Amino acid sequence: MNSRVQNEKKFRSWEELPGGGRRYWLDVPGRLGWRARYVKEVDVMDVTLRFWQEIYYEQGKLVEVHEKYPVDKGTRKYRIGHMTLSKQTVADKIAAYLRHDVSLAELVSWAEEAMMEGEFAEQDVGVISDAVARLGVADVRVFGLTWEDCEQLLRQLGYAARVDIVAA
Repeated sequence: MNSRVQNEKKFRSWEELPGGGRRYWLDVPGRLGWRARYVKEVDVMDVTLRFWQEIYYEQGKLVEVHEKYPVDKGTRKYRIGHMTLSKQTVADKIAAYLRHDVSLAELVSWAEEAMMEGEFAEQDVGVISDAVARLGVADVRVFGLTWEDCEQLLRQLGYAARVDIVAA
């Protein structure tokens, strides 16, 4: 199978570029509305020129690019920008952590970015700020994040945690 046919099957989406090359991409849905996109640019002979991943948060804003080829440039992070956080947004993040949809490291990273760049809903800025700040230090041993901590944060946000036990 030639490269063009293989790329069309593998990536499923593409656009023609000036000079006869193509840009292929494949979107991968993530948790909580996030999305990853694999992108491959090729020349007219379908020889790979560039390859990278793009990571988008739930509102579709680009937050990271992982450049892999022709040179692995590592990860380039973009600021979240004008993400407005509500009590519901923070409660959803805590719930995702409790369901193991996001790791502690991902939760802490999100909270740190939110403290640095996020915009908090004006009517609830105090309670949101307190909760997000607490989540941002959860990776520090003396703070940690227990089930009880999560329950307390959720109560402060106006929510309650509930556990459902189901047959596996």
